[in-house]
Amino acid sequence: MPQPQLYNNPACSKCRTAGALLEERGVQADTIAYLNEPPTVADLKGLMELLDIDDPRLMMRTGEAVYADLALADQEGDALLRAISRHPILLERPIFVVGDRAVIARPPAREASGSPLTIHGVPGTAPVWCARNNGTHRCPKRGTTMTTSLVFYGILGIASTVAAFVVNRRLFSGTQAGPVSLPEGTYYAVGVCSLLLGWYFNVRYVHQYGHRASYIDYTKMLFSNWAADSAAQDYTIVNLVLLPLWTIIEGRRRGLRWAWIFFVMSLFTSLAFSMAFFLAFMERQLRYNRSLTPSSTA
Repeated sequence: MPQPQLYNNPACSKCRTAGALLEERGVQADTIAYLNEPPTVADLKGLMELLDIDDPRLMMRTGEAVYADLALADQEGDALLRAISRHPILLERPIFVVGDRAVIARPPAREASGSPLTIHGVPGTAPVWCARNNGTHRCPKRGTTMTTSLVFYGILGIASTVAAFVVNRRLFSGTQAGPVSLPEGTYYAVGVCSLLLGWYFNVRYVHQYGHRASYIDYTKMLFSNWAADSAAQDYTIVNLVLLPLWTIIEGRRRGLRWAWIFFVMSLFTSLAFSMAFFLAFMERQLRYNRSLTPSSTA
């Protein structure tokens, strides 16, 4: 389980009380000094998911002067989140986060049946209650969503790879294409290494970001700065435009069956994996084609 977090304002008595209560219960929590390092809009959206709320006002301090100064009573959605990010004093506190759940701990302690600091998985505590409907129902579990998606896409990746071998099985049966050549073997090795590295980082991403982990968030993070933007647009064009054109056109020219499957494969495995396997298949296809061409006689 990820380390618990406490959004903390040291000048707030309730934050100090919440911290003391956690310490009494033996809970080690990372303190987030959100006033010094304001959360981004993406962070705040993730926090809303943890809190199981749809209205940003449910985690805002609407009594702060800046709320009235900015006329936020007339704003909705992302406009409120941008205001919180620019003026973090607007964020309600303290907020306690554990794994895929969070709660606004006001007051810092209640009876166990509805305590905002009773989080499932924390020693000595009970299940969490959410902010919506004044804390009258439990938060749904969200943390397994991305992990389930990884497994699902992994299965599709295996299925698309198996399909490529099955429909082109003539390249691997008989003697026409011969044994695995050095270039072909190199392509397989590079593809498998790319797949393992990619999935390692995917799993690490899911574990690190927990509730925030999603394919939308993953895509947004590709474009997190100018340098990343440059690489991400290149990757996106290659994967979504050039790869399907290349594999389909060149594969059909050489007689490769279901050449489009390598583009589908890239969506569920990795770009480098699908490209490497396409090149390996093309090596076998070329040798297979040569074996069917009658040799010239003197």
